[in-house]
Amino acid sequence: MGRYIIMILAGLIASPSAALAGEVVAKQAWVRLAPPVSDSTAAYMVMENDGDSDVILTAVESAAAKHVMMHGMAMKEGRMHMFELEHVRVPAHGTVSFEPGGMHIMLMGLNEALHTGQTLRFKFRTAAGESFTVPAVVRDMRH
Repeated sequence: MGRYIIMILAGLIASPSAALAGEVVAKQAWVRLAPPVSDSTAAYMVMENDGDSDVILTAVESAAAKHVMMHGMAMKEGRMHMFELEHVRVPAHGTVSFEPGGMHIMLMGLNEALHTGQTLRFKFRTAAGESFTVPAVVRDMRH
């Protein structure tokens, strides 16, 4: 337990945008500003696992939206389709990217309009019963 507390403190000192669960660190977290006519958007980040064991992300939530899910993308019949992922494995000593055009965090049913520079918080849960919070800044990609 002490090892995790030290890692959490070291991670928070090293980077204010880092969040830890075991040995997973989230970096480059951001949220796409939703157009005024939309109540959905997506968040992106890179998950790095410096540990010796895989970490399995099983859920994500945020107070910013009614539904928050990890989504994948796949080409089917010539069209790109999104689908919910039940879990995402962050391999030991590896990374997983949630990125535009690929796997991402989907926010559906936004509770209020988002604003550039606003920080949203995402709470991830793992198969090991841990949870960790990742702050992500809203960006306007039109500029």
